[in-house]
Amino acid sequence: RGRAFWQWGHWIGTKAWMMAFPASGQGVVYLANSDGGLAIREAIQGMLSGGGHPATAWNRYEQFDSEARRLRLDLEAAFDRGVDSGLARLRQLEASATGGTLDENMLNALGYRLMRSDRLDGAIAVFEAYVRLHPSSSNPYDSLGEASLAAGRLDEGLVSYRRSVELDPTNGNGRDAIDRIQQRLRGST
Repeated sequence: RGRAFWQWGHWIGTKAWMMAFPASGQGVVYLANSDGGLAIREAIQGMLSGGGHPATAWNRYEQFDSEARRLRLDLEAAFDRGVDSGLARLRQLEASATGGTLDENMLNALGYRLMRSDRLDGAIAVFEAYVRLHPSSSNPYDSLGEASLAAGRLDEGLVSYRRSVELDPTNGNGRDAIDRIQQRLRGST
């Protein structure tokens, strides 16, 4: 297929993908009015170009037929029934062979979905599982720090953000959050 150039975009409620092969003059532009609009991108790319492309894997949008998506939807349904139900299902998945597929992107997306719907206890529980399953990654600690901070748990947020920055010293968001938390803690004494 030769050299290609591509671009993607996303904003709340919209997604876009474009890829072109200059030598052949062929390409595709895909626009979707949906937060999940790129979930079929790899299937479309495969139909149009005879297979996948490294560019579609690069930004790792959840695909409609992926195991991670099925697990996320299963967990979302469990959390929709309540935090206890969600935690029980999460523990069950962690303990099973399926637990290995609780990947970082899926857990992060689930935690932030719960945060956006003001279910902070559920979000914190998901991010704590995220930390347990991916302890050497910086992002789980950053996400847990953000949820803890949103819940007013400053000390817990501080611990999480510090660990995130230890694992990734380039994490400017984490360093900024540490400064904000420390200022708030000094102001409350």
